[in-house]
Amino acid sequence: MLKVFQKQKNETPPSAHKTSEAKREPHDELAKLAAHLAKSGGRLIVLFEARSFAGKGGVIRNFTKHLGFKQIRVVAPIGGDRGEWYFTPFATALPKNGEIAFFETSWYRKSLEDRTAQLANDDESERVLHQTPPFEQMLIDDGFYLFKYFLSIGKDEQSDRLNAEKSHQQKRELLTQNELKSVKNYDLFSKHLYEVFARTHTANAPWFIADCNDKRSARSAVISHLLDHISYDGKDRAKLTDCSLVSAYTHSVKF
Repeated sequence: MLKVFQKQKNETPPSAHKTSEAKREPHDELAKLAAHLAKSGGRLIVLFEARSFAGKGGVIRNFTKHLGFKQIRVVAPIGGDRGEWYFTPFATALPKNGEIAFFETSWYRKSLEDRTAQLANDDESERVLHQTPPFEQMLIDDGFYLFKYFLSIGKDEQSDRLNAEKSHQQKRELLTQNELKSVKNYDLFSKHLYEVFARTHTANAPWFIADCNDKRSARSAVISHLLDHISYDGKDRAKLTDCSLVSAYTHSVKF
């Protein structure tokens, strides 16, 4: 095993003492990227998949709160109804020239959340996984930038966060059945996740894995990682924060 994303008890978050100025700097660079896309007509897709309670909403909000609302969209389409190509709702949600689209729900849902919850069978998942690499290659060939992030947390941390939600009356009432069963289904989700990575991690559309056991550090790390891996005018890498919590998927990584 190369890396296990499991937070140690009583571990001090690595970014606990960062100043507010340090946290602000990646967002200045994010504004440069947005301006570059607006000028060049570039189209950026940022796709997120995550374990329950990994903090996906917080990561996305950390992007969007510093960008103009006319230039971004946060989308959560559901795969096509019967009689409709599964990818149609996702294709219609793609960003237009100069836009950034954050996919809170992506075409991977059927092979991960739905399959784990037995809402999709193996044949349905297989069909999606078979069609995904050529679909993503078509996007890239058409000029889209595509970044795929998986937000990971350890089983103990997931259990702690679930218990914290249960202890809060209002949050407890909003918990879904999938979230309530997330710890029990942790290993089954991992099994499906490894298959997704093995089938859809490609040279042109790689997966990046973010260790989200420390939410605050992960939010900044994902932004800095994206900025470090995309070209835009006026980039100043000295203003990017540490993105070591994000790494490219390899077959030797277990989590």
